[in-house]
Amino acid sequence: MYANFVVEHLDAPETTFREWRRVLRPDGALVLLTSNQANPFLAVASLLPHHLRVAIKRVGVGVIERDVIPTRYRANTPKRLAALLAGAGFTLVTVSYVATLHRYAERKPFLAGVIGALERPLPPRLRSTIVAWYRPPESLRDRTEGGTSAAGSPGERSRFSGRNLSVRKPPLVVF
Repeated sequence: MYANFVVEHLDAPETTFREWRRVLRPDGALVLLTSNQANPFLAVASLLPHHLRVAIKRVGVGVIERDVIPTRYRANTPKRLAALLAGAGFTLVTVSYVATLHRYAERKPFLAGVIGALERPLPPRLRSTIVAWYRPPESLRDRTEGGTSAAGSPGERSRFSGRNLSVRKPPLVVF
């Protein structure tokens, strides 16, 4: 399951996460990217009226009003997101924090550079985007206890890629 900047718009993230876990196959994964409200710039921006956020996005990335969906930020700090997903039955595999605010000014290169220079020095957990990979606990147990997962038996190779199926790495995300 892939959620690309969805979580910040959820009215009831607890309910949504439980539903995602319910429909996810036992050997499935959840990969999500979401805004990080622990980022000081995003925290301030969230206090702005909707029409002002629309105006900023129109100038910076050229979006129109109907493409700026209201945000709720009910699961958008590292701690809150981890707690809600664990409560829904997910286990964290890996998480990264990425500086992406400069993308809001992509049509203004100088401003994008300034924003990037301000955000990059922040400690990782304060960067603007959370990129996380979660699995159901049983899929991790199968791999660590030497059992056979739905991907195949340990050491089995994919007929498509030739890669070892019992060793999986998180997806590479490049911004």
